[in-house]
Amino acid sequence: MTSHTHIHRDVALDEMRGYGVLMMIVFHLIYDLNYFHFTQIALFQDTAYILWRWTIVAIFLNAVGITLVIKYRYADFKHFSKCLIKLAIVVVLLSLLTYLSVPKQWIYFGILHLILLSSLIAFFFVKYPNIAFIVAASILIAKFFNLPDLSILSLSLQGFLPSSTLDFYPLFPWLAMVLTGVYLAYHPWYKKIFFTQFGVLQFLGRNALVVYLTHQIFLFGGVYLAAQMMS
Repeated sequence: MTSHTHIHRDVALDEMRGYGVLMMIVFHLIYDLNYFHFTQIALFQDTAYILWRWTIVAIFLNAVGITLVIKYRYADFKHFSKCLIKLAIVVVLLSLLTYLSVPKQWIYFGILHLILLSSLIAFFFVKYPNIAFIVAASILIAKFFNLPDLSILSLSLQGFLPSSTLDFYPLFPWLAMVLTGVYLAYHPWYKKIFFTQFGVLQFLGRNALVVYLTHQIFLFGGVYLAAQMMS
């Protein structure tokens, strides 16, 4: 008998997400090494590293869009709702914990906030991949030409938000990547790229949220201990 989980597993998608997780871990390891002065790599200034970070985010958001279509195809609305509720709880806790621990840099709209809101918006496009692609392209074009978008609404909240934050990914233009994922679900070119069926990558992809929430504990802690031993 085929299990419920097996029906919904897309191993290429797991591998794709796993590559994103692996690149994220390496990126954050370099960040931690910079923080403790082991290295001096311009992660947020050098164009190559900026593109690397954008690629990581794009992979995750494309995967979100593809997953939305898979959930729709199998009419798995109950599981989809549970996932959104869990993510909403994590998002609220993340904002609350950062507000209490680092009030001047608390996370009010980080990557998880973006995924939550983008999922709710993109779900209305799961039956219309071509429209999703057109909207995604329009968002990117508007961003390229620096046209006004809904992000101007955040100006009214400036008095309540910190001037800097630990993690920020605005809805525009990143919503475009989720909508592109919706399109890719109908035109699965990613399956021609992510086909090695490498177990470690698939494991990371299946457990992306858990790894995202916990990996820095081990990375930062390990680099901290190394710094203490060498001081």
